[in-house]
Amino acid sequence: MITDGFFEWDNARSPFWFHRADGGLVLLAGLYQRGGLADKPQDKPEDKMGPSDPERFTILTTRPNQVVARVHDRMPVMISPSRIDPWLSGQASEIIDLIAPAPEQTLLATPVSRRVNAVKNDDPACLAPLTTEGHSERAATKRQLTLF
Repeated sequence: MITDGFFEWDNARSPFWFHRADGGLVLLAGLYQRGGLADKPQDKPEDKMGPSDPERFTILTTRPNQVVARVHDRMPVMISPSRIDPWLSGQASEIIDLIAPAPEQTLLATPVSRRVNAVKNDDPACLAPLTTEGHSERAATKRQLTLF
């Protein structure tokens, strides 16, 4: 999967956006299984008429590097552009070596707005780094919640 980053939440449910410092894309290792009836034997024409299996996709995770470990106990497997051919070729001996944490210098962790917690919020404001005011607001909200 090609993306600009990924989110993880710490124990206080504060979101962090993990992304490349240079704004480049992040390649996440995933597995895909085609849906439909293509892999099933079709003895009769009516077999083609039945419901199809859904497509399936998953992102692989691994233990976190030191950057992500400050926030979460796992991270997506990231593939460097120079290693994409071994990943896509499916050679098991080479793939095993790719399932490891990304080097620490690969990612930045940016605390972002809790707007990202709601699916309805799909806009650039979700990625805006928190300001000092944002941290104060979060702390005030946390203190108030402990009163009830």
